[in-house]
Amino acid sequence: MKSIKVLITAFCASTLLMFGTSSCNNTDNGSAADSTATLGEKLSAAADSAKAALTPDPNKSFTQDASSDNTKELAWLQAGVDHGSSRELKAHAKMMIADHQKLADALSGYATQKSIELPSVDTTGIASLSEKPGKDWDKAWVDKMVEAHQDAINKFESAQNSVTDPELKGIVDNTLPTLHKHYDMMKQMQDKMK
Repeated sequence: MKSIKVLITAFCASTLLMFGTSSCNNTDNGSAADSTATLGEKLSAAADSAKAALTPDPNKSFTQDASSDNTKELAWLQAGVDHGSSRELKAHAKMMIADHQKLADALSGYATQKSIELPSVDTTGIASLSEKPGKDWDKAWVDKMVEAHQDAINKFESAQNSVTDPELKGIVDNTLPTLHKHYDMMKQMQDKMK
């Protein structure tokens, strides 16, 4: 990525240098100091533009990443409802589906408002476990939910410091307690299954 930035910055600088030099040669009234200052400003502006174009928007990146992860998690939660053998597991999965659907709606609404294109996620086969339905499947599913919720918590906590849009910060702040609740619930189930 750095090599691309260097190449673009070098290209912009050389282009501006070429145009700046030719414009300096074509003016009779400008002093050399004025031409140099103008060229320096142009180079600085070109470098700033190149840097801005290559720096990812933290709001867009987080929205797309969180939406993709949430879609995958919804597939896992539905698998818990469809294949889990424990009533408790199924009940927890249904409750978490409702919460994660609220998050999906919030992210989708934000993305639409901000003209952010959300990635399409193929969830075919995403929530498959090698175990046959039963206690082993339930345990593997709960392990996956503990891991997925810990990852989500880490990403949302990191987003508290990286996203800049107040509306998106609100979504992040409102979602974190729910993710912690899901994690604690799954961790308790995991502990029971040991």
